[in-house]
Amino acid sequence: MAVITATAALLVLLAGRPGAASAAAAPVRIGLVVETSWPESQETADAFRAAFRGAVVRGRAVEFVERTLGPDAAGAPPAESDVRAVLAELAIDGAEVVVSMGDRTALTAPEAVRDRPVVTVSSDGSLPAGQRGGRVFAVAATVDPARLAEELRRLAPGARRATIVAPPCPVADALRAALDRLAGRAVAVERIEMPNDAAAARVVLGSEIVAVSRTTPASQVVALARAMSGQGAPLVGTRLDHLDAGAAVVLRTSAADVGGLAAAACATALADWSSGDSRAEDAPRRPRRLLREVNLGNARRLGFEIPLAILASSDRTVAPAPERR
Repeated sequence: MAVITATAALLVLLAGRPGAASAAAAPVRIGLVVETSWPESQETADAFRAAFRGAVVRGRAVEFVERTLGPDAAGAPPAESDVRAVLAELAIDGAEVVVSMGDRTALTAPEAVRDRPVVTVSSDGSLPAGQRGGRVFAVAATVDPARLAEELRRLAPGARRATIVAPPCPVADALRAALDRLAGRAVAVERIEMPNDAAAARVVLGSEIVAVSRTTPASQVVALARAMSGQGAPLVGTRLDHLDAGAAVVLRTSAADVGGLAAAACATALADWSSGDSRAEDAPRRPRRLLREVNLGNARRLGFEIPLAILASSDRTVAPAPERR
């Protein structure tokens, strides 16, 4: 909750006390576009709105102009043309800042919206080359890859071969490099994309730890868990539904923290834009808090014994279902 508190403090710094808005002043319009298929998008958007509740920005109340984007007919992320159309609608509706939540919109919004500040919230916080600037702020829904690598090492301290299930992206490359550097010894780290269940068995053969990215669907985690059954290696997820899908451990961020960071970035963007400042941020804003969740039943099916240190620091532990007699 520290992120929300910091956000509230920033908004007060910008605005003064709630209730100070002039009755004649038009409200600040914040454009918000949310990809509904993006993991925990609704919870993140709820936290973002909550951070602005009752706030005023430079004497003006805040109101939201919102749009949602669902997947296409095949279940894929929304098409770029649809994203651009929605962003254009927000501009027509008078949004003074555009906040996008989702990986596809993060790739499009900075280039499509050029005359006002943009805040992108995506899985890894990456932006296309040349898009980061004083009016563009990026928020990541994942922790620093080096920290995640340390947590994976705690789970399997002797592992010599690790597999990362993720599409090509900067955070996967950074995690791979961080795992290679840990403990001062070489770890064979393979990054793969898993297109189907048949690939799962080939992927995990010989791996001593398997970590799946936040963009990995729960259905693929189910297939991986099935292929890894009894092999003694941990399957590590990075979002809430991975725990129910078969992961022994989930290392994830809180949607409330990510939404709070997005609100803080939005407030900064509005302040900079109104003052003519153009400060650029070199790296995406990332949540610091990491939630650790354990499913003992899944660990048992994988043949993996959860280290006591991980159990002791778990934020949530799911006990195995009682055995039938």
